Amino acid sequence: MRALGAALLRMERAAWTVAVGCVVALGALTMSAAQGRPASSAVRTSAPPMNASQDSTKHWLEALASRNPFVGSDDTASDARDDATEAEPAAVERPRESLPALRLVGIIGGPPWSAVIENWPGGAMGKVVLVGTEASGLRVSEIGDNLVRVVGRDTAWALRLRPEPTP
Repeated sequence: MRALGAALLRMERAAWTVAVGCVVALGALTMSAAQGRPASSAVRTSAPPMNASQDSTKHWLEALASRNPFVGSDDTASDARDDATEAEPAAVERPRESLPALRLVGIIGGPPWSAVIENWPGGAMGKVVLVGTEASGLRVSEIGDNLVRVVGRDTAWALRLRPEPTP
């Protein structure tokens, strides 16, 4: 067990060394591009050259703002953003799938427990299901004494046995 721990520690140290090396190499490439030297042909940088007389923070912020992909080249983009913030957002309704009207008909003793469910996808009158049975995005997650849990994409059902009405 100690050998495994030591091997994992060596691997972690090696990973950190590689990560720090990548950061240093990226910094060196950025600095060489900023000083006007050509970068390696394998790595292309698009950083604008920087003069020593310029305020570096202001220069870089202007460079970043000019490359914003979410703002158009004309002033109508800022007007559109202002209008969008003033207008009330439209409610987006997603069409709701028709959920099956599942009905627990019976529980068959086990173990393993199984249940008979009406309107189960793919079952005409009733389908015998086990825990883990899946169909059309529905999955049986639990079968108990008087309960079957069915989980869908965004809905969960707790199906219970109902006593038969007495005449």
